[in-house]
Amino acid sequence: MIVLLFLTTKCIKYNFIFKKIKLPFFYLSYNWTFLEKSNSMFPKITGNSFVINKKISLEECRRLKASPTDGDIIIFHNITKNFYIMHRVIINNPQKEYVTTKGDNNNNILPDEIQIPYQNIINKNIFHLNYFSLLFIILSVYFFLAYLLIEKKENIRLKINELKNNSFPIGSRKTIFLFFLNFFFKAILYFASYNFLYLMLLHYFFTIYYDFFLICFIYFLILYIPFWIIKIFSNKYNK
Repeated sequence: MIVLLFLTTKCIKYNFIFKKIKLPFFYLSYNWTFLEKSNSMFPKITGNSFVINKKISLEECRRLKASPTDGDIIIFHNITKNFYIMHRVIINNPQKEYVTTKGDNNNNILPDEIQIPYQNIINKNIFHLNYFSLLFIILSVYFFLAYLLIEKKENIRLKINELKNNSFPIGSRKTIFLFFLNFFFKAILYFASYNFLYLMLLHYFFTIYYDFFLICFIYFLILYIPFWIIKIFSNKYNK
């Protein structure tokens, strides 16, 4: 557990996932990221929101909708400050191939946003979800998986009691396997729960962005490992 916590912290600290990891089913056209801890697009998009963005071509840049109220929201690379910004397109000039953007919550247009070349536009925002809605969805999935895990563990416990009541040899391979599986389920459940809460606290208090979903996904896989073990051995030990 200490080793995994250390590796988790290192992944979070060095923040290497933004450019390298993409959701598999969005790999060709879409990628994902957390917004920086900013409310420049409030109230449309709050800080720490989860967003899905579509990569756009030069031709699509020419067709970007420009409006102070309902223009397209884009992510562009600020060359001067070397970071990514998500703001709304308020002017689109296809002839000179540049856009002007502004944050909904900003009073003025920033100097770096007056003429943003098309080649600096990275993505167009197509979907966003605020942090607490996202947290609710993740916790719902997590506790559903935990419920399934507990149910499987309970079935194993009942099977062990059945073997005991039938005076099954305590040293047999079948009994040892079931005892081990029961312990394994319990350890995985406690371990995953502890680390999931640890990760959530780190994300909330220390502004962890890009690594969050990858690590959550890894913990979900950890929860699924026992189900695969059950599936593999169920036919052998339930006859």
